Amino acid sequence: MASTEQPTATPQQGDRPQEHVLGSEWSLWWDKQPTQRLNSKAFEKNLRLLGSFSTVETFYQYYSHLKKPANIDMGINYFCFRHKQAPKWESFPHGGCWTVRLDPKNHTHVNQQWELLIFSLLGELLPEAVVGVVCSQRKHGCLLSVWHQACSQDERFHIGERFRDALQMPLEVVLQYKSFDETIRDGHSHRNAIGYVYVPSGSAQDQAHDDHEEHEEQDQHHHHHH
Repeated sequence: MASTEQPTATPQQGDRPQEHVLGSEWSLWWDKQPTQRLNSKAFEKNLRLLGSFSTVETFYQYYSHLKKPANIDMGINYFCFRHKQAPKWESFPHGGCWTVRLDPKNHTHVNQQWELLIFSLLGELLPEAVVGVVCSQRKHGCLLSVWHQACSQDERFHIGERFRDALQMPLEVVLQYKSFDETIRDGHSHRNAIGYVYVPSGSAQDQAHDDHEEHEEQDQHHHHHH
């Protein structure tokens, strides 16, 4: 006689009952930094789609096969973006990205920070205007970025603050920002980005920060948050 016990969960979109459905569908991509600037069409051809997923379990099937950020080759980029939104500047001409540079020597920290960021994204803990996150291995360190579509200036700064909080970084960390209309003009994701430090409103202290990189100097600005 067959058991009368049946799972109470109802499968969604053909998923097995035990799978945990995410709030959105996402796609994982990767590419290698080209040696010369590519136009939008050539850039998209250079992108490699690893796969799309809408459950935690399917995400892990892809994620478990990826090398950890600290172990990937120089010039490699990982992208996790909302489904059907190609991770290229031209997809979000009125958007931009916040970036933080991590010490490449601290492998454990780099890997943990990327996991914190991607889990915050998939858990819908970042503001709605966020479209995806990027991990880029470069000579001067590992870069983590949050990309957003068009939004108000207040929303933009809120995204930067939530980005910092998602990575559990100290208040004085320098976050770099660059709008995509600028990146489309000069062809660089991070060069000449503006560095911001969040400081409490009414604070009497104003600290200067140096975040100069070879060929990549940033102005430092302070953003007061309430």
